[in-house]
Amino acid sequence: MDTETQLIVGAVTNLTSLSQMIADLDDSSYTQESVALPGSTVGKHVRHLLEHFTQLLSALPLEMPTVNYAARKRNQDIETTVQGGVDGVDDMLRELDNCAVHIHFGEWTIDKAVRVVDIMPDGQEAVFMSTLGRELWFCSHHTVHHVAIITTLLHEMGISTSAGLAYAPSTAKYQEQQQQQQQQSNITNEEK
Repeated sequence: MDTETQLIVGAVTNLTSLSQMIADLDDSSYTQESVALPGSTVGKHVRHLLEHFTQLLSALPLEMPTVNYAARKRNQDIETTVQGGVDGVDDMLRELDNCAVHIHFGEWTIDKAVRVVDIMPDGQEAVFMSTLGRELWFCSHHTVHHVAIITTLLHEMGISTSAGLAYAPSTAKYQEQQQQQQQQSNITNEEK
């Protein structure tokens, strides 16, 4: 699979898993504040990660896209209702499909230059250059990070989820290799 396809499929897979994770929640659980992370809710994390994708994908039609991650809209419907969250994911899946079409027809490439604006730890705005591919990867990896937090919040409420959603691809690959090595070691020990 080529890199372009991997980036889109990875983002779609992560967002589809997120939608499945939140779809069966009620609005009360979706907006319940965490004890361990005061002020944190499932809905706030869903909104936050979706708005990063929104900032990126909405800027792409411009000749020189400027992706301002600090200027997110903070959509309250996504943050406060499960249906808003599911609809937000569905909207983003359509936007990713549109992005894939532009890439497929050569209108955009993963090397397309994008200007990124964000707030640095000192509170100052910084501007730097990146690419569409790098920022798609960031948004997808950022989703994994927030799904890990959402998983923690749900466990705090006594709601179980698939732990596999909360691991970065490199961590999942490492764990798989460790498991294979352990299985091989067990077979070797049994043969002795």
